[in-house]
Amino acid sequence: MRKGLSKSRVLAHLQCARRLWLQVNKPEEAEESSGTAMRLDTGTQVGELAQSLFPNGSLVTTDDLGKGLADTNHHLSQPPKPLFEAAFKANGILVLVDLLIPEDGGWRMTEVKSSASVKAYHITDASIQTWVARESGLPLTRTEIAHIDTSFVYPGGEDYHGLFHYADISENVEANIAEVPGWIEDAATTLAGDEPRVEAGEQCSSPFPCPFGAYCSPDNEEKEEFPVELLPYGGRVAKELRGEGYGDLREVPEGRLSNPRHQRVWEATLNNRVILDSVACDTVRNLS
Repeated sequence: MRKGLSKSRVLAHLQCARRLWLQVNKPEEAEESSGTAMRLDTGTQVGELAQSLFPNGSLVTTDDLGKGLADTNHHLSQPPKPLFEAAFKANGILVLVDLLIPEDGGWRMTEVKSSASVKAYHITDASIQTWVARESGLPLTRTEIAHIDTSFVYPGGEDYHGLFHYADISENVEANIAEVPGWIEDAATTLAGDEPRVEAGEQCSSPFPCPFGAYCSPDNEEKEEFPVELLPYGGRVAKELRGEGYGDLREVPEGRLSNPRHQRVWEATLNNRVILDSVACDTVRNLS
């Protein structure tokens, strides 16, 4: 069993390794926004509407995760009927499936989303769900996303049939499924180490705003005196260095730069002294 991991934490790691590490080791640094709370409330309401469309279904009790797993196994041993919040666990990762619908001798897994279309992160989420369910021995016929159908017109009377469009994403999931064990391993490795060095960037807001934005980019943070972008004609290298967590040129370890010109700039920056190019010196001598 992998201590400290869950599906949501693996997803957090895919967004940013530092986010996961902070979430587990420094949760007090998180700042929850009103948008996050609103999104969770909306997701709960939409999920309940989806459940109402299957009146013969059963809700698995998941207040106690151990009981949730036991209740799921009990329901699966009975004549098949729709299950809500069915719990599965594999390799230490526990998932709760929004809708599990019996179909053709297997089960149709449906993740309910409040968006109007399928997003890339929905497929990533569903890929983990699918992998864990399969590892638990559940025969799946397909995986799909139930999202809001914008053409739906509410007729009244609590009738929400037609509210959802069911998009089959099985092929997209199959393209990801082999990567899931690696995602889990990478997240476990991050939690086993020190705080990752990750500079603020696009991952801070995509696919969701990170609650550790203020921690990673405080307003009073000292500006980088020698940013890696100082490297002459080094746009690609600077981007690579940023990705490795190096913002200031003085932080770059010895031997990391292969271009001789970049090495000289790095050495001059590190030692706070000018280093003249030997070719330039020879040219000056010839002119004098």
